[in-house]
Amino acid sequence: MIALGAAACATPTYASEVPTVFAAASLKSVLDAVSAQVSPLRLAYGGSGALARQIQQGAPADIFISANAQWMDAVTPQIIPETRRDLLGNSLVIVGPQGHPPLDMGNAPKGRIAMGFVGAVPAGQYGKAAFQKLGLWDQLQIIETDNVRAALVLAARGEVPYAVTYATDAKADPRVKILHHFAPDLHPPITYPMAALSPAYDHTIQALTSPEATQIFQAAGFTVL
Repeated sequence: MIALGAAACATPTYASEVPTVFAAASLKSVLDAVSAQVSPLRLAYGGSGALARQIQQGAPADIFISANAQWMDAVTPQIIPETRRDLLGNSLVIVGPQGHPPLDMGNAPKGRIAMGFVGAVPAGQYGKAAFQKLGLWDQLQIIETDNVRAALVLAARGEVPYAVTYATDAKADPRVKILHHFAPDLHPPITYPMAALSPAYDHTIQALTSPEATQIFQAAGFTVL
């Protein structure tokens, strides 16, 4: 499911018109802040795979920010190739409700684990790769969700004991705590590629890579690439 919204800024720094940005769900908090403080954006959030399929079908996006390279590759015919760049990096964690006991990853976690659809959601794909390298995948009780934020909500509400999310998601929700950090060599590098689909919105790329936006991304725990 995609959440669509718009944020306004009294004195926009970069944009004269409000572009539509399709962005991975894990970017919601920071892009809302960028829209309010740096340059106004019309934001549509969802799983990267779902957003890419909508772009392929002609959805009116001006900018796409995916949570992995695979889904950006899938929309190569629609993007302006020279505008593509890796914007951010992240890390993968297991979270649980506050008060949950420490997690021993020497064995498969007992109980249900929420994570994004492994066939479409990058956080789910990274998580499956990590569990497979640990030799634990076939022992897990997986609950798949539309996007990584939906998995986070299940853990925050105590509906599941565990969720696989990005470290930035865990930081954004005080109802959960990090139970385990996955080693980065257990999964492909986590990057957020960005590209424009309309030449009229090159200024938005400038805004998203500006010092003001960089400060917001770093404060949220992202690595700025």
